[in-house]
Amino acid sequence: MEPFETVEYKGYTIELHRDENPWNPREEQDNLGTMVYRSDRYALGDVQFGEVPKEYPWPVPGPDTHTADEWEEWAEKQGLIYLRTYVYIHGVVAMSTRSFHGRAQHAEWDSGHAGWIFVSKARVREWRGWKLITKKRQEQIRESLAAEVQEYNDFCQGNVCGFIIKGPDGDLDDMDDSCWGFFGDDGQKYALEEAQATIDFWIRAEEKRIAGIFLGAANMREQIISQAYA
Repeated sequence: MEPFETVEYKGYTIELHRDENPWNPREEQDNLGTMVYRSDRYALGDVQFGEVPKEYPWPVPGPDTHTADEWEEWAEKQGLIYLRTYVYIHGVVAMSTRSFHGRAQHAEWDSGHAGWIFVSKARVREWRGWKLITKKRQEQIRESLAAEVQEYNDFCQGNVCGFIIKGPDGDLDDMDDSCWGFFGDDGQKYALEEAQATIDFWIRAEEKRIAGIFLGAANMREQIISQAYA
């Protein structure tokens, strides 16, 4: 596995690698939003139309019975905060809360409205501890929902990385030497910062260990001298 970036830092080598087995953020963590979709070939969310999400007591209606506008009218009556989701399938699967038309090749044929990501106001109150959900807070929730879609998009496209730290001799250090699961373009920055912080911790720990050895030796020397002149 070849790194896509290598950084030398305080005598150590940090290698940034693509995460070849990233965890699925829709399956392996709790999410505020629920993504509903229709596809016989791809997993484009959490549940398909007509299914009952685990967080809610009702099935989610789909295009067989509701147009997009009718679905959003239904969502308003349910007290949901939502965003539309769009999918682009052209060699890779990409997801967004914005249409791909005008910003992706052949998007007029290879992309479209896939479904929605939504959350009830009751669930928001439970998660955030809010009593009132103002318009400003609703926008904050929509930003959180959009971030969940972006995270899943990064997962679908393999835009996930991790780091490996190698010691001064080029071999893996005896201590914790790797970490994975950094999502998105910002993930590369965070992975490098985490690796550097790990090395800084190792260096401080080693300095304290050596200082402890010298302090212990000095204390022992003083005891020997005091006993000799007692």
